[in-house]
Amino acid sequence: MQMTDMYKIGHDAAARALTVIRNAESVNIIPVGKSTFEAATAQFIDYDAQQISVVDHTTTVLAAERDIEHIFAFDSDFRTLGFSLVPDDVSFADG
Repeated sequence: MQMTDMYKIGHDAAARALTVIRNAESVNIIPVGKSTFEAATAQFIDYDAQQISVVDHTTTVLAAERDIEHIFAFDSDFRTLGFSLVPDDVSFADG
């Protein structure tokens, strides 16, 4: 599936996927505090030549605060921000 196709799935499918993700025991919801938000907005301003969303900048600040190197995403903007993408960039051995 190409990235453009993912945006065409529609609101209902996206809402169902969001519900499944939020109810998964393996997902942690991390609140964004003031210092994280300030760091993300500063990073957003610094990357003025890129069209990277504030949400992506916030995600990478949260990941960096937790020493996370890989992000599950299909958005190459995370590579620009210094992260490896799962599944594209990282392969995990079975077991």
